[in-house]
Amino acid sequence: AATARLRARLAAQGVPSAPLGAAELAALLRESGDPDGRGRPRPGLWSGESATHCLATATVPDQSAWTRLLATLSGSAADRALACATLTAEPEGVAVRVAVRLVSVLPHVATAERDRLTSAGVLDAEPPDPYTALLATLPVACPPGPLTEAAALTSAPGAAR
Repeated sequence: AATARLRARLAAQGVPSAPLGAAELAALLRESGDPDGRGRPRPGLWSGESATHCLATATVPDQSAWTRLLATLSGSAADRALACATLTAEPEGVAVRVAVRLVSVLPHVATAERDRLTSAGVLDAEPPDPYTALLATLPVACPPGPLTEAAALTSAPGAAR
């Protein structure tokens, strides 16, 4: 019943949706997660046989910080960058926390990108719990789209339109 209510609410907003079946869900998790299922958590990352997932969080106090984060992620050397935001109503306004996952088949690329973004002040220094960060960065839309299109960024890193 909850799924039907959610679908109706989304449809009323012009967003058609359909629940994923078992095969579609498995494909989505394989695509964005650990395809062989033999990965292991390490501090600040998920180490799989086919890819390394470096995990981080970002504090986004305003629109310019959000734009900077997305522009920086879109220019990342990682094979894939996932960013998922959580908005919480606080007495002083909306607080935004972002979970970030940088994925690369080359472990040193994923860790170097996370370190570079942390040094630049884009990502928080304290790594999150690997299980929590992986769950927080699972895509909720299928198929996924390019960050530059979803965030209205041009292909040049740091340029917004």
